[in-house]
Amino acid sequence: MIEQTVTRLLTSLAVSSNPMASVQQSPSAQTSSASRTSVPPSKVAQIMQKWNIQFDGSAEGLSVDEFMYRVNVLTDETLDGDLSALCKHIHILFVGRARDWYWRYHKKVDRITWSEFCLALR
Repeated sequence: MIEQTVTRLLTSLAVSSNPMASVQQSPSAQTSSASRTSVPPSKVAQIMQKWNIQFDGSAEGLSVDEFMYRVNVLTDETLDGDLSALCKHIHILFVGRARDWYWRYHKKVDRITWSEFCLALR
């Protein structure tokens, strides 16, 4: 637990010097989804809504980097690092013009993956 916290802090510090750091997957996210998923699919949306994160893409709201950092941390902590489950419900976190952007992006891709999504969001 302490090691994960230290790793997250070091990763967050690296984000400012390496903009691609927030796109890299954590070790738990690199394992197969079948071996790590303990959250029932029916509960994923409920868990994500409790995160209290809404990204609107405005200058007054969260920056893209801060949004991605928080989503990465919360996915590790509450969804056992299951980025696939996150991507299936990521629309929950968008409002306003960011939601419009999400649906335009969604139409362009066959399947949303976290790393590709992060690149497109930037």
